[in-house]
Amino acid sequence: MKKLFVILLSALCLFSLVSCDGLIDVNFSTDVDVSVLEQSENAGSLPEESENKDDCKVIGLMPDDVVVFLGDSIAQGYGLNDVEKERYSSLIAEKSGCTVYNYAVPGDDGADLIELLASGTCTQLEKATVIVISIGANNVLKAADTLLPYYEQIQNGQAPEILDISETFNVIVQGIQRFEAELPQIISDIRAINSDALIVFQTVYNPYRDFTEFKVEQNGLQISCEADNDMISCFGVNVDLNFMGKFGTNFKDQLLPTSPYTSDDGKYMYCIMTRPNGRCVVASALTECDGWKITYSPFAYGHYINAFQFLASFDRVYN
Repeated sequence: MKKLFVILLSALCLFSLVSCDGLIDVNFSTDVDVSVLEQSENAGSLPEESENKDDCKVIGLMPDDVVVFLGDSIAQGYGLNDVEKERYSSLIAEKSGCTVYNYAVPGDDGADLIELLASGTCTQLEKATVIVISIGANNVLKAADTLLPYYEQIQNGQAPEILDISETFNVIVQGIQRFEAELPQIISDIRAINSDALIVFQTVYNPYRDFTEFKVEQNGLQISCEADNDMISCFGVNVDLNFMGKFGTNFKDQLLPTSPYTSDDGKYMYCIMTRPNGRCVVASALTECDGWKITYSPFAYGHYINAFQFLASFDRVYN
């Protein structure tokens, strides 16, 4: 059984609920974006004979395979400097030698994909041996647009001390329910065009997530998660905050994390995150951790701090 309990405290504690393409569907955002980090035993590891990720080949794909990519901005490559060369469909083609076709559209949700499949635009779908789909996140993101007025209040310093997010939870749950209804139709529509191809879904379902609970208190956000699965190698909480160097916000509102401290008895780990406006955030793990990590942006325009991770267990690839 893997467990982790984390609490974030802020001088002005106000949390909005959105969803991001990532490891779980529901994240807290605005000042705080939190997701559960879970990774299977072999995930993230390189082949033993390779010391450089550039030497890795895509195992299982042959040059005569045809791979079709469908979905949203994740598959389309939104945000990359050179979309045609840097998105993962192109990298897979480069490493495996297979032929790829990318029909992904930024902002699409499940209903949009159904319309795309009906339009006949995906002309190579019938020839595909593998179909990779990244869809579903925008079903939640579009529902979370109702939070934009609250976000504008936050930016202007006019937000109330605490935000009742129960109604937003309901809206987002409805978005998830719509996608659950759309998913069987997506599969059915694809099978009507191509009955044999292997279908791979990503960024939608996490088979290792057993229990995660978010609780908004007067002075902070509590996250507790646990999983009873021996195949999980890396398990923790990914705290994606407005860290220093990220684009789109005033630097005075951005956080700079310190290396974490531990309590005298070694049981608790906590990180004090300061910012120029004087409003700090304290993140504390109230259960024992293997350790912590800071992740950085992979984008070419700058390697800013992307997230802070409390890890109940490190990925075994690190030995």
